[in-house]
Amino acid sequence: GNQSVEKITIGAGVEALNNKIFQNAYALKEINVVNTNPEYTSVDGIVYDKDVTKMIAIPAAKDTEHTVPATVTDIELYVKGGYGFDLNLANSNTYSQASAGRYSSWLGRNKA
Repeated sequence: GNQSVEKITIGAGVEALNNKIFQNAYALKEINVVNTNPEYTSVDGIVYDKDVTKMIAIPAAKDTEHTVPATVTDIELYVKGGYGFDLNLANSNTYSQASAGRYSSWLGRNKA
């Protein structure tokens, strides 16, 4: 990945997305998805599936605390490429994890 890119836009034709494509984009602060994309959407620069039930990718240079929408039931493994971050569940505590791998398994138990 390009290490100086700060913002990208995912077009309408993107049907499959592997969050590892953002892994080395250290300067990336925002990922936007056009409204006409049938598979994905973005909220505050974070990529979700279209129904906002799965968090797909958080840009590496985005702030380290993220609020998970109440509709999210799954978080992609290595959602932030293995970088540290905090996830704040609606009406709950903030959780710090080095990667989202372990977080996914207890999301359902701790979600408001």
